Amino acid sequence: MLAGNSYTWRVQHNMKHHTHTNVDGHDDDIETGTIFRFHPSQQLLPKHKYQHIYAPFAYTLMTYKWLLEKDFKQVVNYNKSDLFKAKDQSLGMVWTKLIVGKLFHFSVFYALPMLLGAPWYLVLWGNVVMHVIAGFILSITFQLAHVVDKAEFPTEEEVQ
Repeated sequence: MLAGNSYTWRVQHNMKHHTHTNVDGHDDDIETGTIFRFHPSQQLLPKHKYQHIYAPFAYTLMTYKWLLEKDFKQVVNYNKSDLFKAKDQSLGMVWTKLIVGKLFHFSVFYALPMLLGAPWYLVLWGNVVMHVIAGFILSITFQLAHVVDKAEFPTEEEVQ
């Protein structure tokens, strides 16, 4: 309800993360494009020297990214990998649940408050504050499983 689709999250978490924890290219939790570098095999860019500084600010955008982009990309990618077949879900049903969930989110958190008389700018500001706090808390929680001194970063070959 906050942002992410529970179905794609279960595929990401249970099928990908738990079976391939910290394996680059398989664990979506450490895949951030080039924004961060969480795995030794990921390309090291000059900006990564400062990721400890900009990470807390970038983390605040996590639930917005999840709401507006991540789920849609995951449906496309997971379908290509046949991960929905493993969960016995048709692609049409996955898309339906995703779109209905997003419409529900925008209805409850944006449309309904305005229909009940809340000014649009307060609704928008309230949602920004909610997403900043939620994004920060969720991302810190997720990263505790990955970016700590004792974390192991196996290669794909080591886990097969």
